[in-house]
Amino acid sequence: MRNLTMHKKIFLIAILTSLTALSGCVSAPFALGVAGGTVAANSAGSSVTVPQQATDLTIRSNIYTILNNMPGLNGANVEVTVFNGIVLLLGQVGSEDLMQKIVSQTSALDGVIVVYNQMTVGPNEPFSQYTSDSWITSKVITSMTKKINPTHFKVVTQNGVVYILGQVTHDEATVAVAQAQQVSGVKSIVKIFNYVNPTKPQPEVVTVDPNAKAPPEASNPQAAAPASSNNDDAVPQYAPSYGADDSSSGSGSKAVGSAASD
Repeated sequence: MRNLTMHKKIFLIAILTSLTALSGCVSAPFALGVAGGTVAANSAGSSVTVPQQATDLTIRSNIYTILNNMPGLNGANVEVTVFNGIVLLLGQVGSEDLMQKIVSQTSALDGVIVVYNQMTVGPNEPFSQYTSDSWITSKVITSMTKKINPTHFKVVTQNGVVYILGQVTHDEATVAVAQAQQVSGVKSIVKIFNYVNPTKPQPEVVTVDPNAKAPPEASNPQAAAPASSNNDDAVPQYAPSYGADDSSSGSGSKAVGSAASD
């Protein structure tokens, strides 16, 4: 498998060399002047916010503008996938110089976080290969739909190598890989995931003693107050801080969860 060329800040990438694959949507070969490309997972069910989805569409449109206006690129096959500010470039170009120009100009676009260059120098792949890759991607998506939300992922396949982008939990990633591993024709998988932590609250059981007696109610609240802080029977009072400034600890910062990375 080719090495990934990365530009700007990278979140996380893991490469599996066993038979694997993931979902999202497939990119058609880019023919200059033709609006081909990835069928975006822009929907209410996506794990990416609506503003970010709009940004991704703008980034993709700007990349196609770069490709259409680049001298010497006529007839090249370049596939563009954008997900959550991450750009994946696949396909074939005529020279190393053209490849580097595409990567450089793409990296300079507003909103682009990282560019993964998987383009190669050489002739365009035959249409039969594109058809095979499209069929693999469709089967991967169908397989994932049975277990998880496919709009959390985006998939593109080239020469039997399946590239998966997603903003997902570790559990979702594990299920997606397991489903994709069952798809025939997949040579290998490249995962490009931004892992997030699930926010679903966990239930907590509180036991109750049915024989416990309720404390007597005081007719005079003043008389019911403890005489001093040394009273062993006094009930301690607790005030949750919820991240408020605690001068005794010398720190007023909140505990912030971070995306896990393997």
